[in-house]
Order: sequence, then C-alpha cells, then structure tokens
Amino acid sequence: MQLGWFHITVAAACRGREVFASMRGGRFAPTPLGRIAERQWRALCARHAEALVCHAFQIMPDHAHALVHVRAVPARPLPMLVAAWKAATTSCARRDLGLAPGSALWEDGCDIERKITPEAVARTRLYVEDNPGAAREKRAAKARWGAARPLSHPRLPAAWPGAAPCEPPPAWSAFGNEALLDAARLVPLSVSRRASEEELREMEARMRALAREGAVLVISAISPGERLALDAMLHAGGSAIHIECHPVDRYYKPLFRRLSALREGRLLVLSPLSARVPLQASLCEALNAFARSIAR
Repeated sequence: MQLGWFHITVAAACRGREVFASMRGGRFAPTPLGRIAERQWRALCARHAEALVCHAFQIMPDHAHALVHVRAVPARPLPMLVAAWKAATTSCARRDLGLAPGSALWEDGCDIERKITPEAVARTRLYVEDNPGAAREKRAAKARWGAARPLSHPRLPAAWPGAAPCEPPPAWSAFGNEALLDAARLVPLSVSRRASEEELREMEARMRALAREGAVLVISAISPGERLALDAMLHAGGSAIHIECHPVDRYYKPLFRRLSALREGRLLVLSPLSARVPLQASLCEALNAFARSIAR
C-alpha cells in the first residue's frame, strides 16, 4: 500500500438522482441516506486514525468525494476500506431506512487517484470543497447552454495528430458556448512546465491584453503555467476554449472558479476523448496540437 495523498470518488447506483443530498434554497442538504454515509465515513476514519487522515469530504446528490492522507500502512488496503464504508452505509440504510435487501445503493468499485505534488493536493482540496457551489453553477450553465453533448464543427480535427495516443479517432464533445469556435481571432497557447516566474508574469500580462482585444484563448491547460494562463484570461473578463484531458460528459464539472465564465458564455470546454486514458506525454502533445489546429 502506497503512502501519500489520494482523491476518492464513489458513485450511487442511481446516477442523476438526489440519493445523498438534495437542493434546498440554493444549497445541497444531506438526505437521511446522506447523513448515514457521512456518519459512517467519520466512523471509518476514527477507527483508522493512526493511518488515515481525511482532509476533505463532500456528499453530493449522487456521489461523494474525499481527500485523504495515508500516513501509515493501514490494516487493509484503501480500496478495501472504502468498500467497508460502502457496506456499512448500506447495512445501516437497510436497518434504519428500510432499504430493500438486494437493492443496489452504490456503483461497483471506486475511483482512487493519487496526488503527487502539493499543488495537486491543494487543487483537489478546493475541488472537493467547491463541489456544491460548482454543482449550482453547472446547473445554471446547463440551463443556458444545455448539457454536455457531442459536437461537430469544421474547426475540430477528425484525426489524432502524429502518432495517435489513443484510439478510436477523436469523438468531440462540448460544454458551453459553441459560438466561440467562430470567433474572429483564436489564439493558441502552450506553456512549458519549466517556465520561469518572470515568463509566467509576462504570460499573465499577455492574457490581460488578449482579453482587452477580444481574442479567444485556445489551450489544453495541463501544465501549471497553462492553467494559470486560462484562469488569468477568464479573470480578466476574456474568453477561452479549453481542451480537456478528460471526457466531457454529463458528469463533467469544471473547477468552480471557471464556472461563472461558462455560465456567462465566455468559456467552451472541449474533449476529443470518450473515455479516460492515462495522461501521458503523447496525449499532452496531441491536445496542444489540437489547440494550434483549432486556432488556425
């Protein structure tokens, strides 16, 4: 069992329904089942406190997120501990809420993603804590632009550049303002992970200038500098097309700080992927090539 920081996501068997939380007065309130899940999670962490520290936990309508620090080898591997929590929640729901025997409460398995850098840990903590606000903003954006959907447009490449990092061919999907693809000026940008502080400051100044000029930034936002550029562009009131390294489907949720731009029509999120694939150098290079091609 590896030590370190892990982002855990578990989903209800009934996706798209208010299983664990419901919207009340613009806020998510736990349902009785959600309160059981929260109580059982706290009990699990207390039993394994010497090895497991939970730094963020968030119940959502049909899923839950946790950011945990595994600081010592636990009695059982992390996936088994998550499975035990799910089983305890199901058992209590049957006893206290009358959940029918044999009824599926959870999707099988869970998603556990290790976070290597302090930046990734901080970003994940914000993502987990901002999830309720992000969900509200996403609903507002969805009300204006519709749900994530397949997209066909003359600017979108029909094939992977160079040595294809994955198959099949790109399956473009989108969330946000598709009209940004027809903007008069599209500007691609890639930023090296080795960019200096001075280069990053210059880049931020350039984003502010592009925002004033009405240009649309096209960026994959994988490196820290690229994420900084995207956020600087949106913070300055500009518009951007973000090419995601994950699928854009009905469950996709951009970072909270980007959702107001999405709702306002200043952001379009695209993805050529229909399923998650490892984030390797070949994929990063392909997404940057897509950005250049779209902006051509």
